[in-house]
Amino acid sequence: MPHHVVVVDLGSTGSRAYVYRFQGEEVVGSRAKKVTPGISALVNRTDELLEYFRPLLHHAKSIVPPEQVGSTPIYLKATAGMRLLNPVQQTLVFDSSYRALSSSNECPFMLKPGHLGTISGSAEGYYGALSVNFLGKRIDRYLQPSSTMELLDPDRHHVYGALDLGGSSTQIVFQPHAWLECSDVVQPPEAECPKNATLGDGVLDGEDLFAHSFLSYGVDRVREKLWSFLAENSPQVLHENPCSFRGRVDEWGGHQFIGTGDADSCETLLHEVLFQTCNAEKDQGSPDNCSLDGVVKTPPVHGVSFVAMSVYFFALDCMRTLIQSELEHWPSPTLRELGEAAGDFCALDWSSVSQANHDWTWEDQLPHRCFEAIYIVTILEYAFGFDPHARDITFALEVGGMEVEWTLGFALAAMNNLQ
Repeated sequence: MPHHVVVVDLGSTGSRAYVYRFQGEEVVGSRAKKVTPGISALVNRTDELLEYFRPLLHHAKSIVPPEQVGSTPIYLKATAGMRLLNPVQQTLVFDSSYRALSSSNECPFMLKPGHLGTISGSAEGYYGALSVNFLGKRIDRYLQPSSTMELLDPDRHHVYGALDLGGSSTQIVFQPHAWLECSDVVQPPEAECPKNATLGDGVLDGEDLFAHSFLSYGVDRVREKLWSFLAENSPQVLHENPCSFRGRVDEWGGHQFIGTGDADSCETLLHEVLFQTCNAEKDQGSPDNCSLDGVVKTPPVHGVSFVAMSVYFFALDCMRTLIQSELEHWPSPTLRELGEAAGDFCALDWSSVSQANHDWTWEDQLPHRCFEAIYIVTILEYAFGFDPHARDITFALEVGGMEVEWTLGFALAAMNNLQ
């Protein structure tokens, strides 16, 4: 008999419900059901929580067989949006949610107090890595090396890295190539071997990976940093914004920003905003990269293949669609190819862009896709150190017909008691 797990991603801009069915070695995920806004917006409106969750619960009940609903666990896990609230506010939201759901017939699933909470950025990254490695047939549902895994290139690492980007944070998680030399006996100093790692135990767990979440470096928060930087460095009320489509006007904090669609100037501006303590004008080919938050520096990414999900895919696929470019090597273009496409993309007039449609772009997201495309290229090269001429990253919405989201990794971990 199959088992089901319901995972609700309580994100910064909205919440999405996923249902995963486990049967033998097979795992099948549902399409997501989304509601807005992010749950953090309800911190002072907790009486609205049950109504907020109702569409997500109805979605899950429509998928799980009625006779299994009562034995199917439901997890409601928040990410960066809730991390920005203080602990008292988070507790208020989760306690109120538990009371509302547990006392209502709307939620017949197996719900325990521990099923609600905020996951750390590192955990979010780890679950994302589990998702891409399971879908990429690197590991099986028990998190062990897959029997069907084929190493197409013996010089490349067999564990995929994962890149995730949302509104409030961005995550990178991978197993640095140098860690392959680490063991209980051998600890090469240049490898900076991880403490407590169990690289040889046959299970991909969190200690086997470098994982870091850069809180406040999601696209919404960085866009606000950029607007703030422009406002602080000019006495004017109207500011030219090279990171927005030509003619687009945004209002924020009593200031107006008019887009000039200049990708090169936007990249220069982002260097000033993001890397004030780092020489971002590094020589081409240099392995040195800048710390995005001034604290954590990413280990070398060379030799590792990555899958980039969420806004990484949404923004770049929007760019690809609107400039009607197939990007010959999509979904694995080089950063140089993406940068050239971003130049054409941002130069578009807002009057024409505003009439366009993209399957994974909401109306309120469309104005900011130019900024997001350039931000993505900038942090991948300068913050994370990717070779701008390599094809190390695959930008993906789905793999094997399933959405690439951290929620799948959480479901896998839950079924293996590692969540």
